Amino acid sequence: MKNLQKLEREANENLKIAAHEKEIIKKTKLEGQLIIKRAKARERLIKKELDLAEIREELAKAKKSLIKTKRIIKKENIFEISEDELKKEEDYALFFENLAKIQTEIAEINKEIAIIEKNIASKRINFANERKSLAILRENFAKKLFAYIKAVRSQFTKDKIAKMESEYMKEYELITNLKNKFVKIEDKIKTNENKLADLKMRLSTKLAKREKVRHYRLV
Repeated sequence: MKNLQKLEREANENLKIAAHEKEIIKKTKLEGQLIIKRAKARERLIKKELDLAEIREELAKAKKSLIKTKRIIKKENIFEISEDELKKEEDYALFFENLAKIQTEIAEINKEIAIIEKNIASKRINFANERKSLAILRENFAKKLFAYIKAVRSQFTKDKIAKMESEYMKEYELITNLKNKFVKIEDKIKTNENKLADLKMRLSTKLAKREKVRHYRLV
């Protein structure tokens, strides 16, 4: 005969875990919804980033056209233009050109980040919905385990006790199988989270590069 006190503890602990899992499910779904909102906000920012990059590219082209015109004026001695003035114009053109390039790269990385963020969030929400079935299985397992304990203590027939033992063991097997399935799902989500972390590192590098370009111009 199995240790009834140990089984009773096991049933109670499964009920506690089920309660915790239900709370985690709610928080996970809320987190996923907020991440999706943030990703959509990021997508709106991408449009502004690309618009800004386009304007800066146009500014760089305009500056280059101006420099070309001034070079002709200087060469043909139409009026005096200092080399220092031309150098400043060229620096400005290069500044806008570099900034536009970095801005576009930042936008592209943000686009990739938004896609992966939405993908992870959607998977986490779906996963949370699936985890409800695990919480329910734990509750069913505990219920059947309590019924088995009661049957043993009430000295039911051996056949009745054996049947009830078989019923709670089936629930236990279902829990084990579902947990194994969830480990695989979590591994896939983790792979995407690693990709997201790499992208955010790339974004951080590009943002630092943009600030360096801006700082150079200010200096």
